[in-house]
Amino acid sequence: MDCIISIELGTNAVRVYAFDLQGQIIGFAKGTYPTFHPYPDYSEQDPEQIFITMLYVLKNLLNEKIHSKKHKVVSMCFSASMHSLLAVDKGGAPLGNLITWADNRGQKEAGALQGSSMAEEIYKATGTPIHPMSPLVKIVWMKNQRPDVFAQTAKFMSLKSYIIQQLTGQVILDHSLASATGLMNIYKKEWDPVALAYAGIRADRAAGTGAHQLLSGKTVESVSGLAGSAGGDENTCRLQRRLFCNVGRRGVGPAQGDDHDRG
Repeated sequence: MDCIISIELGTNAVRVYAFDLQGQIIGFAKGTYPTFHPYPDYSEQDPEQIFITMLYVLKNLLNEKIHSKKHKVVSMCFSASMHSLLAVDKGGAPLGNLITWADNRGQKEAGALQGSSMAEEIYKATGTPIHPMSPLVKIVWMKNQRPDVFAQTAKFMSLKSYIIQQLTGQVILDHSLASATGLMNIYKKEWDPVALAYAGIRADRAAGTGAHQLLSGKTVESVSGLAGSAGGDENTCRLQRRLFCNVGRRGVGPAQGDDHDRG
């Protein structure tokens, strides 16, 4: 039987569901990971720990609920919290922890932007409030407070972009998450030059173009093998934001195994 795997990268946990093509849940697994608060207003996570946790949970689900029953994975879907930021080097390796949506270290930078002549123009173009949660503000904070890391950064990614890169080798970002970065012009669906200039980055340092909703391509061999398909087979990854959680969480009852805790 064909099935779809959904992976929700929540604030505190990863939840992996398997659905048949009629939308019925045929498997569920969950794994948690910590959030670190090394200083006041900081909220960080280890992206590699999240990725390893996701792989462990996915492997268990596949072994226990999918491969043992001869099901075939035909698609994988991803959902993640907005406003995360991860700096990676030219090899795609993290240059530090993931800064989560709940991080407020950029209050000074947010206040400075709010008081500038560009605030209204950036807000109208991007639709993202000027707030420390915004990846735009986080990037400006890094430029001001961690210029060493800023200079080494080849790309600024969301958590979901990092996970997709680890699985496929491709750097992409869907419109939904791109529209929450404070960097994308929501009318033109491209990176906004004024916001980029304020952040001090070029468009090629942002993850992807914001133009992808579906990725059809080759998964790395180890992940293809894990999912039960031949390495290099064509696979489809659907990239969704929090709206996807209606399928993965709130649209099903607690009897399916999830305690429905937030994040």
